Amino acid sequence: MNTNVITVNGHNDVLSNFHATPVSYEGHEFPTLEHCWAYAKAKKNNLPEEAKKVFTVGHGGKAKQLSRRMDSLISEDWETLSVDVMEELLIKKFDESPFFRTALLETGHKVIAHSVVDSLWGNGLSPELSMCIDPAYWPGENQFGKLLAKLRHEKFYQNDPEINTDIADDSDSDTEADEMKLSENENLSEMVPNVENDNNDNSATIVGETQEKNGKKTEIDKLIRKARLQFTPTRNLPQSPNRRRRATSTPPNTRNNKSMKADEIETQDASVTVSKENVDMVPTSQTSQSKGLT
Repeated sequence: MNTNVITVNGHNDVLSNFHATPVSYEGHEFPTLEHCWAYAKAKKNNLPEEAKKVFTVGHGGKAKQLSRRMDSLISEDWETLSVDVMEELLIKKFDESPFFRTALLETGHKVIAHSVVDSLWGNGLSPELSMCIDPAYWPGENQFGKLLAKLRHEKFYQNDPEINTDIADDSDSDTEADEMKLSENENLSEMVPNVENDNNDNSATIVGETQEKNGKKTEIDKLIRKARLQFTPTRNLPQSPNRRRRATSTPPNTRNNKSMKADEIETQDASVTVSKENVDMVPTSQTSQSKGLT
């Protein structure tokens, strides 16, 4: 976490435009600096009807919505003039509000991040991400945060040699970021030969290990084939597909049981035949005697 960054966000923050700090502008007093900003935007772009609507909106969020609706009606040079207008309004707030002055002084020499998703006035990040990402890599321009830092420098630290001039001057911060990237590229270029040598050594080691594993695998495959040959039956009769299907569908002992039952039936038939032959061979006298006895 970057402890050299302080964030500005929300209506509870005194440094925010949404905070309920009255600001006067052109004879009118506005409840927040956001109301004052919307009125100045309408007046600078010759939009009197929109300027009247500023007095009818409630909190700062409504004033911001009204200001956003003016974007399709403003002049082309407003984007370059808007930064100067905002600086003028911040100076008025600084002169009129002791709470604003105290809050700005308490920021010390830290980088002020306007943590809102806005490419011009904010840094384009949430307060949490603003504390984790280096200011040189913020996606937004953070113009509001830079104006607060510039005002702090001019009012409190004009003669302080330890002031962080990178905040107030964009060119210095960009130059420093470019120098950091250049030094990183130089360090990487120096490390490239060593990386290539390491890659060559690693590739040779990997190739050797792969060849050794392949050799062991070939030996294992030979042993498996040899074992299969030893336990494979010497006579393998080809089977028809129907026979294979029947063999797989019926249990292995079913055919043996059927053959055993067939043998029993044959023996029973044979015994019955034998008994009939014995009856035929008995003399008739004996048969008649047996009948008389009955």
